Amino acid sequence: MKILFVVTEMRLGGRERVVGHISDGMLDRDIDSAIFSIWQKPSYFELNSPVYLKSNKLASKSDKRKTENNIIKINSKKILGSVAKTVFKFSTLQKGRIKELVKLVNTKGFDTLVLTDLTITLAKEIKSKLPNVKLIGWIHMEEKAFFESQYPQFKREIIDGISVLDKVVTLTKKQSISYKKYNENTINIPNPTPVFQVKDTLKDNNSKNLLVVARIDVDHKGLDLLVDVLTKLVAMGSEKWKLDVVGSGKLEDEIKFRKMINNANLSDKINLLGALQPKELAFFYQKADGFLMTSRFEGFPMTIGEAFMYGVPVISFDLDGVREISGNSGATLFVDKFNTTEFAKTIQNLLSDENLRDDMKKAAKIRIKEFEVPEVVNTWTRELE
Repeated sequence: MKILFVVTEMRLGGRERVVGHISDGMLDRDIDSAIFSIWQKPSYFELNSPVYLKSNKLASKSDKRKTENNIIKINSKKILGSVAKTVFKFSTLQKGRIKELVKLVNTKGFDTLVLTDLTITLAKEIKSKLPNVKLIGWIHMEEKAFFESQYPQFKREIIDGISVLDKVVTLTKKQSISYKKYNENTINIPNPTPVFQVKDTLKDNNSKNLLVVARIDVDHKGLDLLVDVLTKLVAMGSEKWKLDVVGSGKLEDEIKFRKMINNANLSDKINLLGALQPKELAFFYQKADGFLMTSRFEGFPMTIGEAFMYGVPVISFDLDGVREISGNSGATLFVDKFNTTEFAKTIQNLLSDENLRDDMKKAAKIRIKEFEVPEVVNTWTRELE
């Protein structure tokens, strides 16, 4: 078996990180595995898997420098790109990339392609050119959010692509049921959480530490809701606390988020740390007393798994993906969507109850063992055979 994962890009994000973990996990099992990136940008993550930007070109450090030197885009090009998305099919816009992909498959002999999310729109075109290659679709989002929030302009094309896939992989049982109406051969495989060496937790006795790890996307990640929650937490006169926010996003979202923080007079309570590599991020997980998730929708958030691995109690709105990874472990406190007052009260209760935090910490470390990378990779290989 030779597997090629097809992504839009390997940017900093949970979906992209999971693709890397699964592909590297395949290599650990002596299965040929690689990644093809539609956008010709190097991977943010350091991987063992080859990442192809063209049919015969691996990503390199020089590619990264070129990308960094061309971050500023001409506004007219951005406008034309936005217009094109509303007029043309995604597969039409990516004719050249499909040609490169097909060339790579034929040259390297890949027999299985895993198309992730938006790249499922390419399925019909790929099927016509590579009829003997197995096509798997990997969807990382619940149906409503996927079609209405993430890719509304490509909904029809994605559904058409799903219909020709040999198999569809979703992240939760609920998601698999909802996508079966587009393709009967739909299953669910949870995302993995890699195992790190976790040191003893670092705690500040003078202040409680809260943590958010998320892409800075105000609407998707509910950062406006987060600000509302924290404003109410301050009004409740809760004990001393600080929030560390790890993540980056589009410039307009980062500016909007900072403005919201300043307007709510929360600048002295929130540390915006930007994107961090795993070793740097570990420090903030280790000192956290609680992990907050205020997203409006999630598929199967890796950050919850990471919090569990470090024994950090989680507070989250009641999302399917968070329910799936938490199970009945007791490691997560769920709040009704999108009740910010209840969320603030739940934080206050957690921070004031050391016994509750200790119980949740133990539960989290037990629960996460079910999602280690080798176990999830075993499931993938069984389903692909």
